[in-house]
Amino acid sequence: MKEKIYIVKEHICSGESEFTAAGKARIDVEDILYDWKAKDIKIKIKKNSNENSILKKLFSHYHLYQIWKKSLDKLKEGDVLIIQFPLQEGFIFASHLLKNLKKKNIKTIAVIHDLETLRITKDNTISKKRKIRLYIEEIPTLKQFSKIVVHNQSMKKVLMKKGISEDSMVTLKMFDYLIKEGNELPGNTKSKENNIIIAGNLSSYKVGYVYELPHDVKFDLYGINYTGVTDNKIKYHGSYPSDELPWHLKGAYGLVWDGDTAKTCSGIFGDYLRINNPHKTSLYLACGIPVITWNKAAIAQYVRKNRVGITVSSLDEINEKLKDVSKDEYNLMRKNAKKCSERVRNGYYLKKAIQEALS
Repeated sequence: MKEKIYIVKEHICSGESEFTAAGKARIDVEDILYDWKAKDIKIKIKKNSNENSILKKLFSHYHLYQIWKKSLDKLKEGDVLIIQFPLQEGFIFASHLLKNLKKKNIKTIAVIHDLETLRITKDNTISKKRKIRLYIEEIPTLKQFSKIVVHNQSMKKVLMKKGISEDSMVTLKMFDYLIKEGNELPGNTKSKENNIIIAGNLSSYKVGYVYELPHDVKFDLYGINYTGVTDNKIKYHGSYPSDELPWHLKGAYGLVWDGDTAKTCSGIFGDYLRINNPHKTSLYLACGIPVITWNKAAIAQYVRKNRVGITVSSLDEINEKLKDVSKDEYNLMRKNAKKCSERVRNGYYLKKAIQEALS
């Protein structure tokens, strides 16, 4: 590669402390690109205040613009700048910033983690002002990128309807999930039972379905904010940091589900599965564990095509579906999940998407 590749690393300053505020998915993107010889550009910014004054808010947004502009002054014609999206601290002048980089013939690539206008803006608890700001920031900013790495074809189609060029988008297909080398993961040893893992934020607000799980299947729960019962069908194992979690997961399948109910994926978070690639899919597959997901989820197409799990329309179907899975079929799913594990643990999908974006 002849291009000089840079990746933005946002540092949020709060008082005297400074932190990246980046989760596992963002940190993995950084590490994969560092391994690819990309250099980072650190941008230190202060958390936006909650000032009510419109003038002060505009000044804060303009101040962020100036910080970004100054930090990116080192870029030269022909350089490539990769930005993880959405920004951890957004500002309404981001599209203008990207427009100026385009004039300098600097190629910009967005790696999308979430689309807030398709998720948070459907939340009735979010203020109208914040929703308006998200609409002002998100799509106009995405339109200014040279290339955009989207999750899948479903997300691409949604963005095309919002006026983003099809030629500017490449699909990721699957998030990578880096795991440090070590002993064999527990997930790589077959569980004696058809127990199903649920990992993530177990808050009733986000995953109401967890509190109405069917009682003809065994579930093992891992994550924060669980307030439900535990019995011979539901076991709660506590929470672990994302880098440690793979070493605790052991089960026959990992569940990729979201929303209010076990009957279908609904509500703000459930409906979002129609267009996004949940990071927990990558967690399970990185551990070599086949998945069970909603048949209308965007990721369902990948699951079926690569034969790494099964799809259901309701969690009530799981027991009967599992009865139809033969030993040979399950072993094939595990074999395919292990193949996928080798890819996601080595940054295969992101590297391939960036290569396509650079071509």
